[in-house]
Amino acid sequence: MRQYLSLLRDHMDITIGARHIRFLFPSAPVKEYTAIYGQKSRVWHDRQGIHINLPEMKSSINEQAEVLKVFIDNLVKAGTPISSIVIGGFSMGGGMALHMAYRYFPQMAGCFALSSFLHNDSMVYEDLAKAQHTSLPPLIAFHGDKDYTVPIDWGQQMYNRLISLGVKGEFHTVKNETHNLAHDEVDRGSIKCCLDLK
Repeated sequence: MRQYLSLLRDHMDITIGARHIRFLFPSAPVKEYTAIYGQKSRVWHDRQGIHINLPEMKSSINEQAEVLKVFIDNLVKAGTPISSIVIGGFSMGGGMALHMAYRYFPQMAGCFALSSFLHNDSMVYEDLAKAQHTSLPPLIAFHGDKDYTVPIDWGQQMYNRLISLGVKGEFHTVKNETHNLAHDEVDRGSIKCCLDLK
């Protein structure tokens, strides 16, 4: 994510300082990760495996969401309006951002997900189906068409389901990109689109 935002700073046609924009980089904790046979890894939450049809490990996601909720609540208490916060991430980080934006903080300014997916039984879909939100954070999603870790079809399916549940957004295919952060994702301006910086 630091690499992504460094590229973003180099490519955006605005002066970051003049816009009073602050970038924060919360890091996923190190924990045992079932998807790699219980080895320790830096992950936001546990998974049985990396497949869209596997059940979401809800308790693990909710546990980490509570930690991030405190982090965001503290930003708001310190003076940053929730309506000025954009959240996003790469791969699992993007999935976690979707949980935070659409389950916990629907007043956020926007959400971006890079090479991310949600399990078919995700709580994000469940909560959006039950909610009565008048507006939701706009979403911008990017996905490489040569991503074999998280196939682009999973990202497209996630995006389509979110749109069907009232989210507005954009989905961009990054040509010839695998499961990596790409310059094109920066050039197209994921955060810029969410913030409507002009």
